[in-house]
Amino acid sequence: MKRIALKAASVCAVSCLFAGTAGAATQIDTGQRESLAKSDNLFPLVVGFDVEEESNRDVELDGGGSGEFGSRSYVAHVGFGVLPWLNVFGTVGQVEAKTEGDYGDGEMRWSLGASANLFQYDIVDPEFLEGRLSFRAEVEMIRADFEADEQGGEWRELAAAATVNYEIFVDRVDTTDRVPYSLALFAGPAYSNIDGEIDGGGDFESDTEWGLAFGADLFVSHNLSLGLHVERFNDYGYRAGFRYRF
Repeated sequence: MKRIALKAASVCAVSCLFAGTAGAATQIDTGQRESLAKSDNLFPLVVGFDVEEESNRDVELDGGGSGEFGSRSYVAHVGFGVLPWLNVFGTVGQVEAKTEGDYGDGEMRWSLGASANLFQYDIVDPEFLEGRLSFRAEVEMIRADFEADEQGGEWRELAAAATVNYEIFVDRVDTTDRVPYSLALFAGPAYSNIDGEIDGGGDFESDTEWGLAFGADLFVSHNLSLGLHVERFNDYGYRAGFRYRF
């Protein structure tokens, strides 16, 4: 009985406190159901891992002449959605490079970049073309050291792509629980400029900068995707990996 009386007194005291300050404080309407912005998650984080191989790229050497440069990387990927349509990301890992012979010792590689979903349209008719059409762009700046063929140095790459994407869903987006969830196909122009310095003197720069990017991402669930991305410059390169979206 005393406990009930104590609870009643506490509630009364809190009520009196709010009543006494109501004239000076802004009151929040907790019954408002709509918001200025909505999000499917509180922490739009993307993590992943990639294996990349950039096959022999033709390069021009400082002072004349030409050669080849290739790289193979193993990198962790972390991205963050700063806007619903814009994602910034960074990678860090190991890269093995080659000039003419075999791949050399592994060195550190890191990069920073951004990707954007610029436009999308859901196709509902005709039924056999049902899917999501989108236009996306990505840019990435890569920095790494290399040790190959008894030569060392550093290299950088500025890479960008603008692609048309077509995503095919197994069912309606808001009801599907089947695996795989969707298949996204893409293709478009790509840009890649590689330049570097060799220890002891001499610079090099990629001979071909414009090419083609294409590939596919298989969404085995709403959050998990497996991807194979291919680039064609004077030779083919690829990136295979996964992404998990929190």
